[in-house]
Amino acid sequence: DANSDQSIKGAVLVDDGKNYSLSEKGNTTVENSKAHLSVRFSPVTNNGIPKEFVLEQNYPNPFNPLTVIRYSLPVDSKVTLKVYSVLGQVVAKLVDEVQQAGYRSIEWKARTFASGVYFYRIEAAGTQNPANTFTQVKKMLLVK
Repeated sequence: DANSDQSIKGAVLVDDGKNYSLSEKGNTTVENSKAHLSVRFSPVTNNGIPKEFVLEQNYPNPFNPLTVIRYSLPVDSKVTLKVYSVLGQVVAKLVDEVQQAGYRSIEWKARTFASGVYFYRIEAAGTQNPANTFTQVKKMLLVK
């Protein structure tokens, strides 16, 4: 955005759940890649910690039978990540724990679930400052 005064100094290359930090100078080597790469540009601190909470779109989407959900935590946080049916029922609890700040990913293996639309919801609260919260919902499609 031309009007933004926030510049991006680095990025994270994600290959099959493994994160490679990239800076504005230099390079990185990715070995044994399965060619499921994504590049995420977001503001990071000097030590590579994201500056904001982010919930990414699952990949692949639509999927069968496995998908990966990635998210970013700028501070150590109590995290819950649940999958819901279109009726609002919790069908899977993927994360329910305190996690350190950084980039995270989790796989959802949906082999036993019916085709259809599902929603995933993250709730995160900073452990040092519980008022620092983040909640977001995204939609995904399981096709068998």
